[in-house]
Amino acid sequence: MQIEIRLRKLLADHNLARYGVIQEIADDLGLHRHTVRKLYNNQHRNPSLKVLGQLCDWLLKHKVPAKHLPGELFGAEASGLWHAAAELGTVTTYLGEYQQASPQGYIGWISRRDAKVVSGIVECLSTRGVYDKESPLKFATDYVPFRVDLTAERIRRKELEEDHAAALRKYRELRTVMNYSSAILVGSQRVNRLVETFVADTFGCDPFVAESRQIHVPFYLAYQSPLRAVESCFGGLRNPPGEKGKFVKGMHYLNSAGDWVSVPWIEGKQDSGIVITFSEPGTKRMLLAVFGLTGRASEALGGYLTQNDKPFWPPYALKRERKIGVYVCKITYPPKTTGEPGVAKDVEVTPIDAKILTEYMKAA
Repeated sequence: MQIEIRLRKLLADHNLARYGVIQEIADDLGLHRHTVRKLYNNQHRNPSLKVLGQLCDWLLKHKVPAKHLPGELFGAEASGLWHAAAELGTVTTYLGEYQQASPQGYIGWISRRDAKVVSGIVECLSTRGVYDKESPLKFATDYVPFRVDLTAERIRRKELEEDHAAALRKYRELRTVMNYSSAILVGSQRVNRLVETFVADTFGCDPFVAESRQIHVPFYLAYQSPLRAVESCFGGLRNPPGEKGKFVKGMHYLNSAGDWVSVPWIEGKQDSGIVITFSEPGTKRMLLAVFGLTGRASEALGGYLTQNDKPFWPPYALKRERKIGVYVCKITYPPKTTGEPGVAKDVEVTPIDAKILTEYMKAA
């Protein structure tokens, strides 16, 4: 566990969360505004006891009862991703389900690679020490259907619209019922349309709408193949919005200067994926999305994540009550002669800049 500073919540609970309060505290205590802002947003990892004492004195002078201090100023948050996901008591995983037409109706298919990721996550969460409460950890799995007419090499418009509507309904349901629980979305928007709706909601744009000029989402999947070329707000068979020149297959993301950086896809050698960690502390819920440019990348990234979760938690960017971390993962595969399918030789993790995330994030 690690210490969490709950200044924002304490101010709100005692009707002190007014406009300009950060500057007011800084002026009264002779501190830099940036220091107080970091305390307010729980981004100050090593505040001195002197500063914390000054802060408690300020709160006392502004009618916060002494019995609430310093206790309510502090809390504890999970030090790793899996501990954070488990401590809420309920974990629901979501997978895309490909429904293929047959004389009897539809036959559902789940990606073997995505299912393996979910299996690894459940096994990890069930490990002794990850969940330490007396009541048992509850697991559930839900499926998001999609239908593609591969024989005609086209997507039936009516079915596509129905799939989009179903994904939106499921996302609204997820957001409504997930208080005190965790949701884990596995697979890219090409197989799991709940990922599309989650990203669109987080960054305030329309899901299933491709944009060639205006940037809404600070990362983009340039698909390595035309299979399931779904309409997406953050992916397609072309470069990301505003990026001209030769088409580069792979993962693209905005750097701190707001320029696109690419992680090219190199068949059999190099791949990429994204991990998104998202929490809303006030409602005690968290959401995790794990997806690769390819199915192989999703599997490799899932395997890496179950062994190396701490770099992905806690989320580092904050806007209102929403905390988010977005991590671009460059995946290097071992040679075919020595490596196992779906296992990475190396994973290089690059967090998207916090200022870029908050610039594009939708307000809560």
